[in-house]
Amino acid sequence: MDFTESRLGTGLKISFGNADLAAISRQLVEEFRSVHHAHRFKHYVSGDCTGTWDRLRVAQICQNLISNAMQHGVAGGEIVVTCEGGDGNVILTVKNDGTPIPVAHQQEIFEISNRKHHMQGNPNRNLGLGLYIVKELVTAHNGRIHVESTESAGTLFSVMLPKVPAKH
Repeated sequence: MDFTESRLGTGLKISFGNADLAAISRQLVEEFRSVHHAHRFKHYVSGDCTGTWDRLRVAQICQNLISNAMQHGVAGGEIVVTCEGGDGNVILTVKNDGTPIPVAHQQEIFEISNRKHHMQGNPNRNLGLGLYIVKELVTAHNGRIHVESTESAGTLFSVMLPKVPAKH
């Protein structure tokens, strides 16, 4: 439904209210940790991570990024989720180690038309909508998403959400 809404131009349905991204991400990390014992999960929080967001949609952002880190990271590797609250925004990061995303592909991974899930050896043959939906949800909250990926530092997705979105 999210994909259809975003593609039809009607926009994703967002219901703004008070939310705590630190609590949301902590709960999701605990849920993933309880089911996926092979991975090592770390969770760090600093500052005030509360804002005016759609709590369920922000949880979906976090959940999709953690799932993506598990899927594309080193099998049994470490996944680090961090929430950092600032004066006007909160930054959520999800980091994993694995094969780096080539620089030339780092922006196109958020676009549905450029997903390469049909490639040989890819264990996940679904449509690969996770990062596309993340980008759409971040945009609906007037935020930004960025990825950095290198052999030495791993892959780090950063989401910046304004504590009070301009439109709501």
